[in-house]
Amino acid sequence: MKKTTIEINNTNYNLYIGVNEVYGEFILETEGDPTCLNELEDVGTPECEELIKKINNVIASSNTYWEDLDEEDEEHISEWLNIWGIA
Repeated sequence: MKKTTIEINNTNYNLYIGVNEVYGEFILETEGDPTCLNELEDVGTPECEELIKKINNVIASSNTYWEDLDEEDEEHISEWLNIWGIA
């Protein structure tokens, strides 16, 4: 898994990729409130559709700087997967 920080509409998000346990293989999080692709698709608003496009552009861009996860990040992702009943 890798992570980067992105800004969308003046809000900073942590974007984690390579999270194989969730649909879309990413988790987007701001202020401790994570979401993943299926949640964004379920909402289905134009804003969510635009957010999905922006996320996909960041993931596909060769200019995106990705960091390896540290132990704290890995524990954080595992905690959310447990809360969601995935892991």
